[in-house]
Amino acid sequence: MKVSGILATIAVILLTAGTVLAAGSLTVSTSPVAFGVYDLFSPADNVVGQGEVAVTYVVGPNPNPPITYTITISVSPNSGGINPRTMKQIPPTIDAMNYNVYTDAARTIIWNNAITGAADNVILTLKRNDPQPQRTPIYGRIPALQDIGVGSYSDSLTVTVVW
Repeated sequence: MKVSGILATIAVILLTAGTVLAAGSLTVSTSPVAFGVYDLFSPADNVVGQGEVAVTYVVGPNPNPPITYTITISVSPNSGGINPRTMKQIPPTIDAMNYNVYTDAARTIIWNNAITGAADNVILTLKRNDPQPQRTPIYGRIPALQDIGVGSYSDSLTVTVVW
């Protein structure tokens, strides 16, 4: 039986950090991870979502060298950690839904909140003089068989771009 009315969304809040670049700068935007309806009775992880971080190298005078940057995603303010991250029901109740965000489409590597140089955060290089944003997906998954009430659930995460 599918229980309708359980909707889950992670609002991705943007925070950037970096150094001043004489030859150009970065613009960053995000889109939220929207999970859709969660089936309480499915024995499999049944809800996945995807958002993104888009980074553009806003060019200045030539030559503009390539820029290497790192994307990290914060702990959940509701769980205080990254495994699991937790969404709270809206309006607030005691119900909470565990979920996580991942760097890979297979959803095996949890996106970390620290710059470690490992696969748990994303390190990319932007080409110079490229006006198109470099889009990095944020993959999400909600584990199965959580005993929660019907309603909407939400969490807010901070994306940090360091260059």
